Amino acid sequence: MGGQQKWKHFDKKDPTARGGAGKMPVVGMRGRDGKVRYEHVDFANMKALHDFVHRHAEEGSTLYTDENSGYNGLSEIYDHKTINHSSKRYANGDVHVNGIESMWALLRRGYRGTFHHWSKKYMDFYLAEFAFRQNSKDMEPPEKVNKLLDSSQGVRVKVSCNGKE
Repeated sequence: MGGQQKWKHFDKKDPTARGGAGKMPVVGMRGRDGKVRYEHVDFANMKALHDFVHRHAEEGSTLYTDENSGYNGLSEIYDHKTINHSSKRYANGDVHVNGIESMWALLRRGYRGTFHHWSKKYMDFYLAEFAFRQNSKDMEPPEKVNKLLDSSQGVRVKVSCNGKE
């Protein structure tokens, strides 16, 4: 997550930056039931991808991914199927990643359109908000509010009024 160099203010641009420079890597998955999980990671490498999958998917589950080499080796524990985007294939029967791709689109749209900037410090909160929105979209408003309040028990919220707590 993060803005492109060409759209940054002239004193914030890094002319030597390429690819993901200055961006905050996020990994995510979407179950076939529509439930989403996002997580901010320090590096989008094989270890981070494998750790994320091991935390959130049961052994033997079927995983559908793109052909990113970071997923290599997951087929030893999971039923791992890939779709080859580089050859312009986006689905092969049940094998597709269209669900999570649409979740990335919504996340990026929220970043660009509503929030404009997320600090690394609060990235996990933004990701949790977007996951909550998706995971509770079929709930009635009272049920959604109750779920939100239940999940926030024990969380201390600081309220500031004119700079005083």
